[in-house]
Amino acid sequence: MPEVCEGIHRARHVVLDGGRVMENAWLHVEGGRILDVGRGRIPSGLAVTDHGERGLFPCFVNAHTHLELSTLGLVDAEGGFEKWVQRLMEARSGFGPEELILGVREALFAMKAGGTMALGDVTTLGLSEEAIYGSGLGGIVFHESVGNHRQEVLPRKSSEKKPGFSLAGHGPHSTAPGLLLELKHKASACGLPFSIHLAESAGERAFIRGDNPVWASFLDQRGVDHGDWPLPAGSPVRYADTLGILDPATLCVHLVHADIKDIRILADQGCAVCLCPRSNMYLHGMLPDLGTMVAEGIRPCLGTDSPASTPSLSMAHELAFAAGRWAWLDPAFLFNMASLHGAEALGIDMDYGSLTPGKRACFLVAEAGGHHPVADFVALPEIVEVYG
Repeated sequence: MPEVCEGIHRARHVVLDGGRVMENAWLHVEGGRILDVGRGRIPSGLAVTDHGERGLFPCFVNAHTHLELSTLGLVDAEGGFEKWVQRLMEARSGFGPEELILGVREALFAMKAGGTMALGDVTTLGLSEEAIYGSGLGGIVFHESVGNHRQEVLPRKSSEKKPGFSLAGHGPHSTAPGLLLELKHKASACGLPFSIHLAESAGERAFIRGDNPVWASFLDQRGVDHGDWPLPAGSPVRYADTLGILDPATLCVHLVHADIKDIRILADQGCAVCLCPRSNMYLHGMLPDLGTMVAEGIRPCLGTDSPASTPSLSMAHELAFAAGRWAWLDPAFLFNMASLHGAEALGIDMDYGSLTPGKRACFLVAEAGGHHPVADFVALPEIVEVYG
């Protein structure tokens, strides 16, 4: 992947974001950032990289990954989500830290080559942090707490080409309510997002409603005391809302089983939302209600989830899959789900998500010879080069 050349990058189309496209346009790059954008006549006295009839697009933002699971590969989901979780944990226990870290490094290399330059990674073991920190990718590494186990990590904002560190609760059915609230408060105090899997599975919903003895037994076997959790509740989203952990700085991931009332709660609280459609179809055979989300004013972003539940970490593949499943959605909105919305959800939109002055000069060069470059890209991304 080439470093960004200083000077002018000219192309037939410069896609500032999904809804703003400039024809016969250019970017002026200086010091690794976009100094200016324009169309037509190129400023004199500057080195010019001409990308011809191609287009320049913002790089992808993968808002939800679990890179420390990369070594495992796709885990069998036969028999339902709870069975998949058990197989995943068994598979992970068969690898040592060095093997898992090697998988993280290989995954990062593939992600960068495919056009992802920022991410929201969730780590339970703490094994992905160092590799991500040295990768040149931006974003947030979320240290995830499960059960009653607290991750002793001090949240820290991102810096130039370095990720920030924040906190996550695994889910309302797997992390103690008092701990969820503590983690949320710590992240908020540092001005950082808090991440949580929410309304992902039928089993999670049943447990929250007080009707999943299998999951209750699973928690018992792992030493998680859930006897004093304020259950039952109407739904995972309503439970999280009652705990006071939903607000604009909460990134709610999946929401496969969120109903209209849940979605309206999320919209009213201004929550950020991340969808992982390929993973959701593999694990659950269904997708979230994106139509109601959009109608309620929510601007979801996309994530791939982990290689344990999706065939690749390619955001181009995730975007194309989303476009096929939600073909009714405006291509500009779909494209922003893979870029700008993710940057906003992670709180890194000052650096990523669009090609506008002041932001990092990381961009994709893609085939875009037609009159509708964003729609063409969303349907079939043909990436030629990645700069960043």
